[in-house]
Amino acid sequence: FAKAADINATLLNGLASSGIPLIGLDPAMTLAYRGEYQKLLGANAPKVQLIQEWLVTQQDLLAARKANFRSGDYSLLAHCTEKTNAVSSVKDWQTVFAQLGQTLKVIETGCCGMSGTFGHEAANVETSKKIYQLSWGAVVNNPANAGKLTATGYSCRSQTKRMDHVSLPHPLQVLLAQHKLGGIPNGQPPSKKPAKPVSPGSRRESEGRPMSALDAIRLADEAAARGEI
Repeated sequence: FAKAADINATLLNGLASSGIPLIGLDPAMTLAYRGEYQKLLGANAPKVQLIQEWLVTQQDLLAARKANFRSGDYSLLAHCTEKTNAVSSVKDWQTVFAQLGQTLKVIETGCCGMSGTFGHEAANVETSKKIYQLSWGAVVNNPANAGKLTATGYSCRSQTKRMDHVSLPHPLQVLLAQHKLGGIPNGQPPSKKPAKPVSPGSRRESEGRPMSALDAIRLADEAAARGEI
């Protein structure tokens, strides 16, 4: 781990030297830079923000785009590491959602039972299922929550899909679904159809990858400014 951490830190610190903030989507990995990396590398540990921690610093920009979003009511299932190691970051999601005209309630749950690779290991499968049923199972299967749940952790979303065949969107996917141009039915992630090649230097590279959520929102804002939506 020490060798991998040193290599990763060198790479990330090199990127940070450009002055562009480092942002992570998955709470478990992002917060590892403040935990295990910090203990091992001290001041040399890379400074990586959770996406909501960065977004909450952009409130003026978010508020200016509020009109481009349909309102909605959602409930957040936060990852364990966020709730214990970055407590304020959970409220940050509520602030970001509110700035874009959304209501976000936080549902208190325990561990989903996946815990990284723990739930995938044959010896732990039954224990993983029992942990999931302690709190997550009832929430995910409650009809009142249908179409309203969002979860930050990749392992948590994998667990709900495995246990109840329910694909929960990440909060960013919810926001994209609520955008008037970038909307996706029922908050589900976009289908991975390759993007058409574009000219070099464009934000969408000509490698056939799908358009990112941020690109979709940017294009929607431009269309709104032109009066097309």
